[in-house]
Amino acid sequence: MVNFEEKWACITMREWRIMIAVSFLSDPTDAIRNVLRQDARIIVGMFYVAAAEKVLCEAYWHKMYGRHYVWFLIGWYEDDWYLLRTSPQLHCSANEGGGRRSLDH
Repeated sequence: MVNFEEKWACITMREWRIMIAVSFLSDPTDAIRNVLRQDARIIVGMFYVAAAEKVLCEAYWHKMYGRHYVWFLIGWYEDDWYLLRTSPQLHCSANEGGGRRSLDH
């Protein structure tokens, strides 16, 4: 398993530019707004399913999906994980944030 430090070393070795690095504890709203403000279009997420649901839901409401965005979700996800809901308080459906319209795999 590769950890964050190893991924960061690989990125800097290739001289890729990191525009922004954000984190959050429970609510990704501010993190998503920061990414949007920086106009980042390739987004790497390193989180578990419950956090991924929240992030993709928030990204959906900020229209951060479609051909102008690429999301790399690094984690251990089961098939069709985006159709299941672990967070009942989400304000979007499986067809919106993280649903079939926004994820191709």
